[in-house]
Formats: sequence, structure tokens, C-alpha cells
Amino acid sequence: MVSPAIEADPIFYPVYCLFLPTCIIAALFNASLVYVLVRGRDKLLAVRLDQIVAALICVCFFRSFISTVRYILLLFRDPLPSGNKLIGVHGSLGVCLMLSLHMILAIERHVVLCQVESRRSRMYYAASLSVCFLLSFAILVAVVNSVSPPITLLQQPPSLLTENLQESSNKVTLDPIFHAGRNSSWLWLMIATCVIGISGILLVYRKTYAKMTAQLRENLASHREERLRLFLEQKVLKSCIIMSLTMICCYLPGAISLVVSNWLTMDSTVLVWIRSISGELILLDLIVSPVMIVFFQTNLRAEVSKLYRWGKFVEL
Repeated sequence: MVSPAIEADPIFYPVYCLFLPTCIIAALFNASLVYVLVRGRDKLLAVRLDQIVAALICVCFFRSFISTVRYILLLFRDPLPSGNKLIGVHGSLGVCLMLSLHMILAIERHVVLCQVESRRSRMYYAASLSVCFLLSFAILVAVVNSVSPPITLLQQPPSLLTENLQESSNKVTLDPIFHAGRNSSWLWLMIATCVIGISGILLVYRKTYAKMTAQLRENLASHREERLRLFLEQKVLKSCIIMSLTMICCYLPGAISLVVSNWLTMDSTVLVWIRSISGELILLDLIVSPVMIVFFQTNLRAEVSKLYRWGKFVEL
């Protein structure tokens, strides 16, 4: 039997018609990629770029698997009093970790393509990892210390407010961050994480394209090599644009929805749609990013093609 507390949540149907199927598909697809990486680890994990890609795929798998288990358990079991904080920790740290790995991947592509010296590359990695750890720790503290009464409580008579606030602290919601309140440090940290992560990734890809085009103009200066230079520039530009648009489309709506839902007054139906679409886009990154990785990584794409062409798993 479905838990009444979860069924009463406004985004119950979007979660179980959109979020759960997306998580299941992502878990299965990423599990197959993890299998391919383990089977061909000698060839597919030879350099640092491949290892970062593998880490991103593993994170996508664990996030999608844990989300699938979480939604199924919430559907049939009475939620624990600490459920909102557990959901918040999983969702918020998951977004922070995904953006951090995307940033590290963008930095590694920049280092490899632009042949950045090792000392400078270490500075890039140290800066990105430091920001990741600081944001993760701050988000963890903010979620643990947060109190998430549903927004509708603020519209109730003062005589009922104290009693309902006590009950709401034990009420689990499917997206507790939307009930954190506009003054919540958790809310501001998540908005800052999305803005910093997306801006940093866009900046790195823009720098990569500018550096690569300058190197191509210098190295392929003759008329005979002009066509090759243009082809390589277009290839680099396409790669940078695709990865940048993926970040913008998947994570920027989430940050916007947090702002809109807390600072603008709107119809409850519209708010549910905004929360549902932004949440689905974030979960779609668990599929889109691995697909983009397979598309750009030639060796991994070849192994994945073999796996799906055979239609069966080969013994390790």
C-alpha cells in the first residue's frame, strides 16, 4: 500500500511517472557502462582523462541507483522522521559532486588539448577540488541544521501554527529543499553551487576553444592546411558547445526554479510543474552526460557498440 504521507505530496505523480523511470533507465545504462569499463580497464583506464570519465560514470550509476531505491522505499514504507534530511543530503551533495566532476573533466580536456604545463594544471585541479570540498561541507552542515516545514503552514491561523510546525518537522517530502524557506542557508548554497559550477564549466570550455583555435592558426598557417585547420576548429567548437549546453539545460533550470518558487507568488499548479521539470532535467543528466562521454570517447564508444551489438555479456 502506498504511504499516505507520500501520496499527499503535490509532486507525487511527476515523481513516479517521470523521476523513477528516468532513474531506472539511468541505473541500467550506467551499470552497462561500468561493466564495459571494468572489462576493458587495461585499455579504457590508461590515462587520467579516462579515469575521470570513469569516475563520472560511476557517480551517475550510484546516484541513479540510490534514487531508484529511495523512491521505491518511500512509496511503500512509512518515512522516517529524519527522512527530509537524508533526502536533502543525497540530492544536494549529488548535484554538487556531479558539477564538480564536470568541472574536473572540463579542466582535464583543457589541459590535454591545450598542452598546459603540469604546474599550472595542478593549480587548476587544486582550486576546483578546494571549492568542491568547501561547498560539499557547507551544504552538509546546512542540510543537517535545516528545518523544512511545508510552505502551506505559513498560510494557516496562528493558533494552529505551533502544532502544525511540530508535525511538519516529521513530515517527509519528495523535494524538501523547496520547503526550506527563502532565508535558508541550504537554499542559497544550492543556488550558489549551480551558478558557480555552470559558470566555471562555461569559462573553461570557452578558454579551451580560444586556446585551441589560436594554436591551430599558428601551426596550420599554410593555404594547403587551411581546410584541415577549419575542420579541427569546428570539431573542438562542437565539443565545447555540446558539453556547455548540457550543463546549462540540465542544471540552470534547477537554480531558477529555486529562486522562482521562493520569491514569486504563483499558482500551485504552475509551481508543481516548475519543480517537476527542473527536477527531471537534473535527473536526465544521469543519462545525458554518460551518452556524451560515450560519444566523445572513441575507445569507450567502440566497446559499448560491441556490447550492445552482441546483446549478451562476456565473462570477465
